[in-house]
Amino acid sequence: MESAITYYKVQDTQSFAALEKPWKALLGKASKRSIFLSWEWMYTWWECYHQKHSDWKLSILVFKKNEEIVAILPLYESTLEYGIFRIRRVGFLGDQIESSDYLDIITTEKYYTYFRSNINEILHNEFSHTDMIHFTGILEDSVIHDSLMGWQNGTVLKQEFRICPYIPLPQSFDDYLKTLSSNFRYNIRRRTKKILKLNDAAFNIISKPEEVSPAIEKVFDLHSVRARQKSLDTKFLKEIRHQFHQRCAVRMAQNDWIKIFLLNIEKKAIATLYCFDYQNTLYYFQSGFDPQWDKMSPGMVIMAYAIRYAIENKMNIFDFMRGNEAYKFNWTDKFYYLYELYKPLSFKGSLLLKSMGVKRTIANLIKSTPLIK
Repeated sequence: MESAITYYKVQDTQSFAALEKPWKALLGKASKRSIFLSWEWMYTWWECYHQKHSDWKLSILVFKKNEEIVAILPLYESTLEYGIFRIRRVGFLGDQIESSDYLDIITTEKYYTYFRSNINEILHNEFSHTDMIHFTGILEDSVIHDSLMGWQNGTVLKQEFRICPYIPLPQSFDDYLKTLSSNFRYNIRRRTKKILKLNDAAFNIISKPEEVSPAIEKVFDLHSVRARQKSLDTKFLKEIRHQFHQRCAVRMAQNDWIKIFLLNIEKKAIATLYCFDYQNTLYYFQSGFDPQWDKMSPGMVIMAYAIRYAIENKMNIFDFMRGNEAYKFNWTDKFYYLYELYKPLSFKGSLLLKSMGVKRTIANLIKSTPLIK
């Protein structure tokens, strides 16, 4: 007789820390992997942010078969305001404050059918005391998406959450340039040559653990300078986020997952890209550059260098991550959709869902109704 799958709930930080080795081993075998499902990202997120949110409660579900961990569903509870509603909701670790994309249950393909069939009942049993399951940053082909959309008992609201532009990388940088508009291709080449003619102009890539901390400081410094100069509203510069990225980047660098690209002029950084190197994908997370060099387009130049690096190192994808900023579509016309799913578990949750459905219907009607002149 085949052994049953059992599970238990991790609810304290010490037990979360103790999951490090089995978590890493499981993610290493998982069929679908994202750096935002890594123990390094999720544990550091919880470690840095939960102490400032007394309403947060750790609720990681760990599934075992024959004493082997076969799946981890990294969840937590929190309280959020949705208009007039104060809702107790269940979400993925990492889904607030930071941009955590491609979230899902961590497991192997062998167990997909089991979780697609059983996860809804498990979620209902474990979280019936809350108002809402609210999963964000998930792909349409994720296990958790298929599970919730197959929930027969009640309604699930599905909404487009974000888009993530990406580049499927070809064999060579020249092949990639051919996919761009002739004008943009010309500007990349011209401005790169112009910058590299300057005194001591050079690119540098930071990846060693002992070098990452000062490089992260440079990312924040240049991002701050540009934000002030351009009067940009950015949440990236909050001190708590600074602490998170310092701690997380050092941990990730132990696995060679960090690549911080610097463009230096006379040994001074004028532009930087903060990226994650994981599973043949280069994730572009944040940037910064000195606005005094705007006319030289250092942002364009360092982006081109990072894409070239990814191609020359045989990566498959350059991922711009969430956000529909116009500049990303100079580099690619491809993108993933990320979705968010709402599943009510209480009367209050159902009222919220109906309210959201009405608002969405009205918004769609407004968009589709021609103006009467």
